[in-house]
Amino acid sequence: MVVLLTPSALESETVQRNISYALGDESLSNRLIPVIIGDSHDLLEDRLPWIFKRLKTITVSKSEEETEQFKKVAEAIKAAA
Repeated sequence: MVVLLTPSALESETVQRNISYALGDESLSNRLIPVIIGDSHDLLEDRLPWIFKRLKTITVSKSEEETEQFKKVAEAIKAAA
């Protein structure tokens, strides 16, 4: 499960429920892929679920080349499959 994280997404109850579901569902074990969209500095550290610090989090920012960023996401999805 890929979770796209933006400041708005972190405010969403639906996103929070989906994250909780993915963390608690045995079939999704080690398959949650957090992707920060934009600059990670835009997200307040205390708003990120603590478990994301233990997961491989990918950041898709404006400063990097798009192709490389999408490769990172694709590789993470492939590894979780």
